[in-house]
Amino acid sequence: MSLPSVSFEKISVVVPVRNEAPTLRSTVEQLQATLPPASEIIVVDDDSTDGGADTLPVSDSVRLLKAQQLGPARARNWGAAHATGDVLVFADAHVNPIAGWWELLLAALDRPNVGAVGPVIASMNNPQNHGYGYRFKDVHLNTEWLGRQGHQPYPVPMLCGCYFAMPRLILNWSAALIRA
Repeated sequence: MSLPSVSFEKISVVVPVRNEAPTLRSTVEQLQATLPPASEIIVVDDDSTDGGADTLPVSDSVRLLKAQQLGPARARNWGAAHATGDVLVFADAHVNPIAGWWELLLAALDRPNVGAVGPVIASMNNPQNHGYGYRFKDVHLNTEWLGRQGHQPYPVPMLCGCYFAMPRLILNWSAALIRA
């Protein structure tokens, strides 16, 4: 079964944050520098006490939502509910996107049967270590990162929550299943 065809006219990046002042501003600036013009960044400040989100340059393309200890998953969902893009990207406040990152993710999302995509994840402290998705490795639900399986996009059991993208249509469909 193929997923429905969607057009990608606007990207919304949702950044849930709690006390990430040291990296938040540079992440938002790097996202702004690499996103196409018709994009938005939604920072969900989940009750930070470090003031980092308050120093962001809020504009039409960068919005700040204040939350009260939702936790990362619910903060992502709340940001998604306020997003207007056809594609939703969920990014932690300590990522360093490179030029062209969104084109690669959208190209992968445009393939049949692809509902969500994520990039290679590298540690900021140890950039030579890479993860290409991950999986459960035992009955105790411990996880392990997967190695590279090729040069083209390929399926993985789980994407890292720190940086992934999906069409809004897929998120809405999955939310409808959860509510059913």
